[in-house]
Amino acid sequence: MPILKSSKKALRSARRKAQYNAKRRSALKKALRGANDTNINEVNAQIDKAAKKNLIHANKAARLKSRLARKIGSTPKGNTKHQDTRSKQTPKKETPNTKNVRKAKR
Repeated sequence: MPILKSSKKALRSARRKAQYNAKRRSALKKALRGANDTNINEVNAQIDKAAKKNLIHANKAARLKSRLARKIGSTPKGNTKHQDTRSKQTPKKETPNTKNVRKAKR
């Protein structure tokens, strides 16, 4: 048990924070278990809030969101960053090497 007055206060504060964090962590786990395609945005919001409050690391939040999107089989709304655009690419035109063109003109 703490002896100093400031240590006692710190212990009370730590217990309050631990209780709050336990509630947030269990709510996050419950949301992850019940995630489906209708509530994916709410679950992503909860993951982001948990990362913002330092309940989980930012990389873990990104990993959870990625796995959730893969599990559901669709990307979250507004995230078109990873769409396949390979079929839309045009082939490159061959341009002559300028050094070789200069030599040929001489």
